[in-house]
Amino acid sequence: MPNIIFIDSPTTPQDRIGDLSKIIDLSRDRPHLGMLSLAAVTRANNWKTAAIDPYPYQWSDGEICQRVIDFKCLSEKYL
Repeated sequence: MPNIIFIDSPTTPQDRIGDLSKIIDLSRDRPHLGMLSLAAVTRANNWKTAAIDPYPYQWSDGEICQRVIDFKCLSEKYL
C-alpha cells in the first residue's frame, strides 16, 4: 500500500480571504475536518497516512519537508 500525506497549505488568513480577514476571525488551532476525514478513511483501509497542518505552528517550508521525510522514513522502517 502507498503512503499518503495530507498537507494543508501553510497560508495566512490574509492570503486566504484578503481584506475580509480584518472582520472574520479565521484563527484556528486544529486541522480542517475535511483533511482529517480523508485521513481517517485511508487509515481505516490500512494505508499508512499522516495529516500535516503547519498553520497553528507557523512551520517553515523546510520544517514541513522534514516532517514528510520523517514520515517516509518511519513508514519504510515497518514495511
